[in-house]
Amino acid sequence: MSHEFTLAPKPVKNCPPVVAPNVWQYSATHLETEGAAPVTANLVAAGDPAFYGGKLAVEGCDPVTFTITYLDGGDCNNCTVDTIATVTVDLTVDPKLVSSISIPDGYWQQIDYVVAAGAGVSAGQTTDVIGYSACVPDPCCVAVAI
Repeated sequence: MSHEFTLAPKPVKNCPPVVAPNVWQYSATHLETEGAAPVTANLVAAGDPAFYGGKLAVEGCDPVTFTITYLDGGDCNNCTVDTIATVTVDLTVDPKLVSSISIPDGYWQQIDYVVAAGAGVSAGQTTDVIGYSACVPDPCCVAVAI
């Protein structure tokens, strides 16, 4: 009498890679000065990992316009050399309508902001700007600032 045994294959474990998150936090209070030079909330140094998405919040009376500089042009294909460029996107947050917004998905390297033009700034008013982003970079394709 013979017996045949079939062993089930070991299950494949899909473990996430051990990679530290890329975290950005920002908070600033400043006098509202319509038309002032942009304030840089974050600038990633060339060669450092870019950030992905996040949140922006505004507490104050007048709208704030954010200019987000995104990386554009990568395909993460090992067989090609990516030509990366930057593209800017402007978003205006009016704290009278909404207190925070999500940063649109995409890898970004810089955020600047100013009080929105024509906002009717009152002397002595302040605006609080708060930002946050956290992502785990893909170890196979790390987007870096240029």
